[in-house]
Amino acid sequence: MRRHLIMAAGAMTVLLAATGSTAIAMREQAEKKPAPSQAVVAKKLVTQITAAKTPAARYKALVGILRALHIGVVTPAGKPIVVSPEPNAARLFQLYDFEVRGLAAQLARRQTTTLDELAAALEKGGLGLDPDRPLPAELLAEGLRDATLEALARPRSERSLLPLLVRQLGLRRGFDTRQELAPAQIKLDSLQAWLITADMSLPVLRQVLLAKSRALAGGADLPGACAKYNEAVEALQKRIENALGGGMQKWIADKAVGMIYDKVADKLKRQATRWAIKNIPRWAVRGIYEAGQAASIVGALIDLVHGSLLALAVDVRSPEDSLPPIHWWHTAGEGTTLTFRVKVTMLDDYGDIAVKCGGLVGFDLPAKGPMKDVFVTWEQGQGDLHRHGTLSCATAACVTKTGDDGIARLVFTPKTEPLPGVGLEREESGVMNGVALYQTASGGGVVGGIAQFLTPKLGSTRWFVRFHKPRGFKFAMPHEYPPPVNHIRDGMALDAHVCGEELYGVPWQGAFHRLQTGYGPGEGYGPGEGDVFSDHHWPFLNLVFTRGTASAPSDFRYSPFTAEILTGAAGEPLVRVTAAEHVVSYDIIGTYTVPIEEDTSCPETSP
Repeated sequence: MRRHLIMAAGAMTVLLAATGSTAIAMREQAEKKPAPSQAVVAKKLVTQITAAKTPAARYKALVGILRALHIGVVTPAGKPIVVSPEPNAARLFQLYDFEVRGLAAQLARRQTTTLDELAAALEKGGLGLDPDRPLPAELLAEGLRDATLEALARPRSERSLLPLLVRQLGLRRGFDTRQELAPAQIKLDSLQAWLITADMSLPVLRQVLLAKSRALAGGADLPGACAKYNEAVEALQKRIENALGGGMQKWIADKAVGMIYDKVADKLKRQATRWAIKNIPRWAVRGIYEAGQAASIVGALIDLVHGSLLALAVDVRSPEDSLPPIHWWHTAGEGTTLTFRVKVTMLDDYGDIAVKCGGLVGFDLPAKGPMKDVFVTWEQGQGDLHRHGTLSCATAACVTKTGDDGIARLVFTPKTEPLPGVGLEREESGVMNGVALYQTASGGGVVGGIAQFLTPKLGSTRWFVRFHKPRGFKFAMPHEYPPPVNHIRDGMALDAHVCGEELYGVPWQGAFHRLQTGYGPGEGYGPGEGDVFSDHHWPFLNLVFTRGTASAPSDFRYSPFTAEILTGAAGEPLVRVTAAEHVVSYDIIGTYTVPIEEDTSCPETSP
């Protein structure tokens, strides 16, 4: 059963007002004391989350991390769990508590993301080299390293906390982000990936005035009830601004995330040639966005915030890593086939919730368990099954759908060997990928503005196909002469061959043999009286067989004939040759059927 998440809002006004004064008091008190070492804080927070053994404990530890980073968390009803003093469009960055619980579950599953995958998601959010190119993985790796080194050099700065959290999480998984690492050495867990996304996104969102972007969340106007929520947050922002003496933007820049962003943006400015860019991307340049620019950046970034989390809630995999070998049929209709399967599952249960304010307007989620009616596009990751048989997909793009069990199926039917069992047995192998388009599913997937950030996932299955491969094919009619008479008598024979494994669509070469007997009458026709008539041998190079029809060589201008490949009673291939010629006093008319055999004179070829 699908769960519909709609955003509207209300229950936050009083709570925000109450929490606002508490936040100001805590801030004023905290500023009187030396800031703690963020390296110590990061190690403590990561120790808590890695030591957590239950979903509740992991959720609690995650809330602690988000609180330390000043990233807001609210319930679907609008109740604040963590309040952030974010200004402008960054206010919409807050997470829902069910997303935090989902992130906790993803950590428990030890799901990972590569830098290339992270760069692809950032590009969809507008953070790329340009609209068509993502940030290079090397640039992200170097920006992360430089941010980590600066954070270690400035341990008292609150901005250092996020890169130090990413480092501590990496240390527990065997890599240190302060070192020079190749992108392939960096496998980010779900929390690391989201933290880097946050660090890259928030500095941009802080440059977009909320008054000009309030209606952009989710790509539609927020419900009217959310107006009270927005007013309450604006009141809280004003009070914090006053308490800080008008320096809130400076406090955000100095105390909150953005260190990785700064390093990446700085490299783009200083190394434009290296990254093959002519102009610095707008998002990498500090400065308030104009109204027209806001629409192009805010909605996509807010969708990225939520989509990058929810993408890890869907699991796509093939139940089988590989399928048993299959052999080309020896007779038609043998019945053995291969079935490729991909299963799509919603891993996390988000419950029956109605989100009332934030960035998930009009967003649908499937229930936990198998996802029905998800489109799966089948792609050949390696090898080509089409040369071995047919696939059951009804469309040129080869798309099937998941059933009640969440499994999409694709059936492969092998070819029938033209000469059963003849030739060396070969084996070819490849990989079939089933790409689950769960983010565009008509009935069972995820629908909404954030769907574009739910990167298609695939399940892969290796296949093995065995077949006998003749070196080539040939046929030959016997050279049978008619009885000699005191005049010309004509017979005919035909032989041809082709190298390779294909009977159809390839040019066969051969010769038409006009077999002549008889003695010349000495009447000015043919040889002299008593002399024997000679045979004629006419070559051709282009006899191309078409399945189900008779063919003739296009380059032959002598005695006309046609040839057609037939199937014998035991499935063996035959050639039926029909010849017809009438020239004044003689005829060549006949139909002849002969078997096709392997041509062992052809060279061996690789599979």
